[in-house]
Amino acid sequence: MLHLLREFFLLGRGEFAMALTQQADEKLRNRWHRADNLAYEKRDKLGTAVVKEGEVAAVLSRTWAVLASMRSEHAEEDEELERARDLVQLSLSKSDTTNAAEKHDESPAAPTPFSNLLFSVPVIMNLHIPSPLDLFLSTGDVATYSSINSYLLSIRRAHLRLTDLWKITSLRRHHPAPPRPPFSMKKAGQKKTRTLRERWQERSLTMRSTWTTSSAAIFFLAETEAYLQIEIVEGLWEHFERWLVGRETPGSRPATSHQHRQPEEGGDGDDSWLKDGQATQPASRQYPHSSGNLAAHRDPQTLSVAHRMYLGALTRRLLLTQPSFTDPLYRLLVYIDRLVVLVHRLQGIWTALDLEADEGVVDAFSNLEAEEAEVKAHIGQMENKVKKGVEDVVGVLRNLSINSKFLAEMEGEELYSDAQEFLNDEPGRYIPKRVGGVDRLLMKLDFGGWFNSGIGAEHD
Repeated sequence: MLHLLREFFLLGRGEFAMALTQQADEKLRNRWHRADNLAYEKRDKLGTAVVKEGEVAAVLSRTWAVLASMRSEHAEEDEELERARDLVQLSLSKSDTTNAAEKHDESPAAPTPFSNLLFSVPVIMNLHIPSPLDLFLSTGDVATYSSINSYLLSIRRAHLRLTDLWKITSLRRHHPAPPRPPFSMKKAGQKKTRTLRERWQERSLTMRSTWTTSSAAIFFLAETEAYLQIEIVEGLWEHFERWLVGRETPGSRPATSHQHRQPEEGGDGDDSWLKDGQATQPASRQYPHSSGNLAAHRDPQTLSVAHRMYLGALTRRLLLTQPSFTDPLYRLLVYIDRLVVLVHRLQGIWTALDLEADEGVVDAFSNLEAEEAEVKAHIGQMENKVKKGVEDVVGVLRNLSINSKFLAEMEGEELYSDAQEFLNDEPGRYIPKRVGGVDRLLMKLDFGGWFNSGIGAEHD
């Protein structure tokens, strides 16, 4: 069950996030196309362009079908995928499930509505907990996983949508192509070639700033996503899995919070003499508990408390408890969505203008020149908002890197207060591994002064 949560809620399977994003975008495009058709018939019918519960469930069903089609003909059956198909649900968010995580944890995730980005309405991923796993997993745990899923999926979705802009061939290449010889050697052909080249040069200049902004935003999203997925999610999961199956030697983790706060450069923070002593022991003495024996000595309450500690550490390390970070990040993702939509709209306008100029296909119900000028102005405004949004997010990260309260929380002083007394006497108790660090993310984002031009000017 935990592997299922890791693969689908924490996006261990990248193809799942990609397929779900593509199916959701396709559903929204179909809804708006039908709404546009209704606009010519009856205006009050536009209110029907709302995502319904059945459509959300249908998107998840098509996602499972896409994932199943990715398997080769002779591949073995994917049991984990079949289990996820039976247990994982995608539905519209409700108030009681939204507040479940807040009732479950003293420090819940920030109330930033990342769940709105996939369908433009609050949508959450839920899990049916079969018996007897309900003794270990609670509704609050699943709600926390849903919040993390919405957060990670929103970043992945923005990254995918920006990179998909490069698939629009007509925006990147000379379109339509100049005429071929011998027509291009004639006066009419030469005039046609000059016209097409002037048109392409004008549009290329228009899109240059958009490509620059999109490339920089892709870099920001890629580095942020890699930090969250590889260093935080994967690092904490591997350590928790080792403890869960009994591969973590009892006593190998530091027992005190002071030792736990020691830096872990290239290892898990153990003393060198302890490692040397363990290296000389037989394997049976290094791991005195097999996974079956260790699981037999851990009751559901112990596992549940350790799992909550893991979830708490994961939520904090992902910066989901920091509204000062999640709010500007959410605004940036909204700006990126709008920029992508405007670029697609501009490409549609240019296609219509080409048909009108080259083939004589005229749309009497639209003023394409006025729409083009309006969309260009909106794209310029949105580019500035995306740049400012990235600078705001990086600025928040810089403030967090020097915030003593935030650093103390990340060091673990406030992380285990709810379970410390319960697990105090257990020799092999679980202590979340110290992973990540905002400074590591900032070092990757700090390139060429694009994101921190204001900060660099102040230092100069």
